[in-house]
Amino acid sequence: MPIVTLPNNINIHYQLIGNPTEPIIVLCHGLSATLEMWRSQINYFSKDYCILAWDNRGHGSSSAPEEASDYSLELFSDDLLGLLLHLDIRTPIILIGMSFGGHTALDFTVRYPEMVKVLVLSDSVPNVHPRERSTTAQFSFDPGIEACYQTMVSRPDLTPMLQDIHQPTLIIAGSEDTMVLPHLPLLTSNLRLPELNILPGCFHGTSGQDPQGWNSSVSNFLKQHSLD
Repeated sequence: MPIVTLPNNINIHYQLIGNPTEPIIVLCHGLSATLEMWRSQINYFSKDYCILAWDNRGHGSSSAPEEASDYSLELFSDDLLGLLLHLDIRTPIILIGMSFGGHTALDFTVRYPEMVKVLVLSDSVPNVHPRERSTTAQFSFDPGIEACYQTMVSRPDLTPMLQDIHQPTLIIAGSEDTMVLPHLPLLTSNLRLPELNILPGCFHGTSGQDPQGWNSSVSNFLKQHSLD
């Protein structure tokens, strides 16, 4: 799979499958995962869509800078924008993010609304209680993932910006995900065009635990919202 060096000197590993003239789905993976977590989704959606999956900086085969200051939601969003521009993707995308990737997807939609046609937030909610970055490592075996974890817990609360999101937004969560469920009302009550789908029996990571149910949910949502 190819790697592109962005103008900011960050290398981004990505996979692009399908005809770019079809609607483009961009997939943002979860913490400590890579674009490979989306294999079931890539196989399913590549029949009707163009699929772009990528490794967030700090993960997989993308760059993992040493400095903590090189990690933030804004930088992740700029990486995605740089990747899209490199691939000459300038039409609005279907943006999908899972958990950690959902944070990037939400930030990207807030910052670059003209680039997003439809938003899907899977197992992901705003950070209502941002914490300071800690010196206690949770992922000491991998400094890049550790820096992304610290970014995740300290990310700003984007709840006040939700009302500015005009894109149809599908929210997916597992019925047993006690980390996400209590905060779902923040999304459903503040987004303009939300749709909520709870997948029964699932915990955190619904796309992998119930790929058939997850794929059907997203597919049906996209069919409801014309992408012409």
